[in-house]
Amino acid sequence: MTILDEIEARTQAATPGPWDVEKSLPWVGYHIDRANYKIQCWRPFDEYYDPGARTDAEFIAAARSDVPLLCRALRRLAEKYAQDAKGIINTDWMIEWVLQEAQDDQPYG
Repeated sequence: MTILDEIEARTQAATPGPWDVEKSLPWVGYHIDRANYKIQCWRPFDEYYDPGARTDAEFIAAARSDVPLLCRALRRLAEKYAQDAKGIINTDWMIEWVLQEAQDDQPYG
């Protein structure tokens, strides 16, 4: 299984989106309410002690839609490149190579 296959499998196994951050409540964290497709947050936002809490929650919520979009875009780019290369390049190999290179370049953990 390739890296992209693993990412897509996690995406498909997750609660359907779109996800959202409840802006009227000052919480971040999570509790998954699968019946209502919600991730409920429990840790208080405190802009003084944790100024990034709201933006972290918004990033997590957006990832549910962003990750599938990026996976589809990567596959389409690889397919287009393979077509232009007249079948010389294996699409799965190219995607795996690009993701391996991207992992090596991560500026974080």
